[in-house]
Amino acid sequence: MGTASQVEIADVQSSFGGGDGPDLNMAARCIEETDSTHVRCMIDDLPTDLTVEQREQAIRFIFNNAGVFSRSEFDIGKTRLVQHSIETADSKPV
Repeated sequence: MGTASQVEIADVQSSFGGGDGPDLNMAARCIEETDSTHVRCMIDDLPTDLTVEQREQAIRFIFNNAGVFSRSEFDIGKTRLVQHSIETADSKPV
């Protein structure tokens, strides 16, 4: 198996916050007003135990990276830019 690494969100400050606190309605409106509706289900399925700040950061992250998420089962392509291998030890691929 591969390894997972922790990532850091570098710039989470944007116009979604400000004022007295996060404006989640504004974040939701921005998502609806752009071509990012395919990520709405991810936002709707965010864990309910997130703090308001965590939820705001997750919404921003999903929204800002909406272009990397698949829109359907038919838009997933392939690339020759990156190659990886999966160590299976002595096991043959299934």
